[in-house]
Amino acid sequence: MLTNKFFLTSSSLILSMFFIMMCTESIYIKWLMMEFSTIISIGLINIDSGNKKISILYYIMSTISGLFVIIVVSMNFSFLMIKDIMINNILMISMFLKLGIFPFWFWMIYIYNIATWPQIFLLSTIMKFIPIYFFSDVIYMSMNMFGFICLNNLLISMYANYKFNMKKLLGCSSIFNSSYLLLMLYMNNSLFILLSVIYLINFAFLIYMMSYYNISNMEFNYVPENVMNLIKIMMFTYSSFPMFSTFIFKWEFFMLLSSFNMNNNMVMMILISNVVMIWNYFIVVKYMNLKFETMLPKIELNSPYISMMILMIFAYSFTFLLYNII
Repeated sequence: MLTNKFFLTSSSLILSMFFIMMCTESIYIKWLMMEFSTIISIGLINIDSGNKKISILYYIMSTISGLFVIIVVSMNFSFLMIKDIMINNILMISMFLKLGIFPFWFWMIYIYNIATWPQIFLLSTIMKFIPIYFFSDVIYMSMNMFGFICLNNLLISMYANYKFNMKKLLGCSSIFNSSYLLLMLYMNNSLFILLSVIYLINFAFLIYMMSYYNISNMEFNYVPENVMNLIKIMMFTYSSFPMFSTFIFKWEFFMLLSSFNMNNNMVMMILISNVVMIWNYFIVVKYMNLKFETMLPKIELNSPYISMMILMIFAYSFTFLLYNII
């Protein structure tokens, strides 16, 4: 279960992210805040956890990634000089290592398999948003980078089927969404922020359910029917399945891709990888014995979960209203 200490430390990470977003002048301060958030994250990972492998492995990978960045920054490269292909590739490798993107995803998948649900929530949300926002300011989008991101999405969506389990699926999905959020940030900053809010809210509810019922390896036997139906809806929302609210963001994402005249073959790779990743969620639904004619949840009015549904609907509606105003 999530503790008050966990929420308190998470709030400091959110403040660090807002500080990085507001600081537009100094790359040194942004790097310092990212590393500061890494230290806080490592401490947060260790809260109520006897397994130190997660924090040690994450610290090693983050340290290697941070060293690449500080070496480039210390050489006094300006933002114009960072557009040099070699420097951009070094920073790109550093970002891929930090986020666990292809070809460095195996350490991230290993962490997800041994992590607790609160740790998975942290790894999939705040600890992703901060590096994504930092690296988007120092790396320009090259065709090589776009090609690696497309390849990452295609391979990770297929790799999720190997030794299939719930934690590994969410780990692969987090790596998949890291690429998705990164591309979104390059194309539309406001849309990235709104999508991050929706992603954070939906994933928080999903992880809360997984943690409360101690679901670790496709074991839904002790989950009440009403709650299981609610989990199904949250999972489809998290996967941006058509007819759910998050699908509108994905639709907008592909519209932006078409306006940027991206390579058609790469865009096709992203489309195929999206279909494969959504299919992985249908595998989970199979384990839940879901029938399409009973997809709507049978929640009674006096159920405590009706308030959660109302809160989710309100959050989505407010976010879309804010996006239309912007």
